[in-house]
Amino acid sequence: MPRKRQTPKKSILEKIEKIIPVNKPAAYKYVPPEEKERKKTLLKLGVIVAVVIVIATGALLLSFFTKPHVKTDIPVPHVTKPNVTESCDDNCFWLSAQKTSRADDCEKIANNTKKQLCFAALAENSIEACKQVSEYTEQKNCLLIHVARTKDIALCSLLNEADTAGCILNGDPCYYTNETEKPLCRALNNKNASFCGGDTQCIFTYSKQANTTAGCNAFSTRPLKNACISIVLRSDQCTYLPSNDETNYCKQLYAIGTNQSNECRYIQSNTVYAVECFAYFAEQTKQVSICKGVEILKRWDCYKKYSDNTGDLSGCIGIDDFAPVAKEHCFINTGKKYGNPQACEYLTFDPGAREVCFRAAIQDNTVLRSARCANLTNEAWSLRCYTNAAKLEKDIAICNKLQKDADVLFCRSNYK
Repeated sequence: MPRKRQTPKKSILEKIEKIIPVNKPAAYKYVPPEEKERKKTLLKLGVIVAVVIVIATGALLLSFFTKPHVKTDIPVPHVTKPNVTESCDDNCFWLSAQKTSRADDCEKIANNTKKQLCFAALAENSIEACKQVSEYTEQKNCLLIHVARTKDIALCSLLNEADTAGCILNGDPCYYTNETEKPLCRALNNKNASFCGGDTQCIFTYSKQANTTAGCNAFSTRPLKNACISIVLRSDQCTYLPSNDETNYCKQLYAIGTNQSNECRYIQSNTVYAVECFAYFAEQTKQVSICKGVEILKRWDCYKKYSDNTGDLSGCIGIDDFAPVAKEHCFINTGKKYGNPQACEYLTFDPGAREVCFRAAIQDNTVLRSARCANLTNEAWSLRCYTNAAKLEKDIAICNKLQKDADVLFCRSNYK
């Protein structure tokens, strides 16, 4: 019996492959790095473009299904608002006036009594309502309130003449003050040194009376500012200023501002600041001897200043005879300024200077008075003195004071 041909046995691997297919690895193919990078870039771009397309498509669909379709050709009816004022009565206007504080709402009230009550209710807050108040006392009261608040003194013209002045003072307490004192008054009234307009004495006085150093900030220079602070505090704040001139000037102002003559002693005695300080107190007390506080070479300036500011010839007399020029100038200037030819009688050392003095004190001097003409030793100037004084005083009887008849006749004939 022939032997059967045996089928070759399959390997285990072949049996398994029938159940679980096994992929054979593909044959390896070399790809350059540049090509790999290019493919990656293209893949990324493709993904981005796809995402953008999806988002844009979704938004377009969303807007199409959500946006309402409105026909623009449908006419919109015009609605006219009702005129509220047409249905508003007196009570309505009254309530509106109280809410808005407008005088024109009161004006719309038909009943005159209610209208006046409305104006009176708004008068203190509305100047227009105040002007419409018919009762004088009520109008006066509300006008005073508005003037005090706004400082508009023109509103006072609405009042009777008897009440105008009081109304003006209600708006400007300094209105009737002397013009020279008005800046200080307004500075004190408004508590602000700027109303002094930069005037030194005004700022000093304001700061002193208001008892505040704040006003001293109006000064830009150290001597003035420190002097001002010293005056307010009544304590010397001048000592440590950078220069001697600044210190001396500050001390001068401090002494005068606080009316303390003894403070002049702390100023260098050979300076113009010492002269100003001692001369000031000499003038205030009419005691020329105070000038002795100044160093001797500057003392003559103090004497001259004293006579020039007071008309008292004792200052000129006090100048040493060894300073004839200073003495001469003192008598001539004082005689001219005060129309006092008696000053010329002291100029015995120089006849020429004496003539100059008589001319200055008598001739064309508008302040000359006949009382200054008595006992002049120069007869010619005595005649001119009485003649000019008679004209200035408009009194021909002054001519009778002359001793000689011829002089009296001359005086009368020149009187006009």
